[in-house]
Amino acid sequence: MSSTRSRLVDVAAALGDRSVLLAVALSLVVALLPWSQASGLRVGVALAAGLGVVWWLRPWRRLERCVQMLVDGREPGDHDWPTRGDAGRVAASLRALAQRHRQQREASAQALGRLQAVLDHAPVGIAFARNSRLELVSQHLARLFGRQVPQMTGQPTSVMHASDEDRAEFVARASTVFSQHGGFDGESRLARADGGIFWGRLRGRAVQPGEPAAGTIWIVDDISHSREEQQRLAWAAEHDALTGLMNRPGFEMRLQRMLDERKPFAALFLDLDRFKQVNDSAGHAAGDRLLVELSARIAGVVRDSDTVARLGGDEFALLMPQCPPQRAAVIAEAIRAAVESYRLDWNGSRHGVGASIGLVQGTTAFPTCAAVLAAADAACYAAKRGGRNRVVVWRAEAAAAPVLAA
Repeated sequence: MSSTRSRLVDVAAALGDRSVLLAVALSLVVALLPWSQASGLRVGVALAAGLGVVWWLRPWRRLERCVQMLVDGREPGDHDWPTRGDAGRVAASLRALAQRHRQQREASAQALGRLQAVLDHAPVGIAFARNSRLELVSQHLARLFGRQVPQMTGQPTSVMHASDEDRAEFVARASTVFSQHGGFDGESRLARADGGIFWGRLRGRAVQPGEPAAGTIWIVDDISHSREEQQRLAWAAEHDALTGLMNRPGFEMRLQRMLDERKPFAALFLDLDRFKQVNDSAGHAAGDRLLVELSARIAGVVRDSDTVARLGGDEFALLMPQCPPQRAAVIAEAIRAAVESYRLDWNGSRHGVGASIGLVQGTTAFPTCAAVLAAADAACYAAKRGGRNRVVVWRAEAAAAPVLAA
């Protein structure tokens, strides 16, 4: 009996609520009475104890409902929170925490709002990305991609790239540079909402170096025009403006590369016969037309792997990688025949020219491209001295007497 009374007192003390303490005390008194004297009283005490427990549980159930409202994103009212007993004390702590969280959320929303306002007026494309998603996007950036800001916010960063392959290549390149330098500055193919492709320059910097989860700030520019201009200038640096063929610097660069790599090749030098007469009789416009049309004819005879170049004036050259002597001689003769059969109709007159060609087979005897061109030029000169409109092959063992091709 004493042990039972001790456990009841401990339970009552732990509960700490007056109504429960009263119910437990009544139960304790009844337990001390003889069974014959307390049967009716036992029933009443049991009911009172049950009501006490129910009364004690009410604030905890209110607290549970308030917590569920917070989880669901709703704000409990002041009347929803319990205020008495242990549940009231726990509720007060939760309300304080919820208030701080709400204040932090409001402050964060205000800061994001101010940042978005700045981004909306920025004249460049700016984005904040975290975990491969766009969390903030400037209006300028959205316009670059033909979208609205809400259409891009929250989207995966892959929405900007032209293809999965472009994204994979960009991610691999950017990851390497970020790990080495903490930032990135490079170019990649991007895609607009309508499917249009453009080249973008992407400059990125980690918010916290070494902490990818903190996110990255990106600045994106459309560089399609400048890239096209760079490509045009690069093309013009290596090509002849009139004919579109490779020019001398471009040809010499490719020839030197063949020499450096010690790969077999053949090269020829071509000088048009009687071209000066066309210029003098029909004018420079007719001469330019002839050069353009003959360039197309020559390019149509050679292999796809060959490089045709206009070195200047009426001089042309051809580089033939991996071309054996017999095949090179056949191509040279085909070029000569194509030039010989060509006629230019100009103001009621017909004009034709010939081709004197010097052919050289690349060997270790040529240390530089200048040496190759000098040998081909010597063979071409020999062709002119031999009667013009022919192919002469230069041979190292008979440099003083180039061989006339059959």
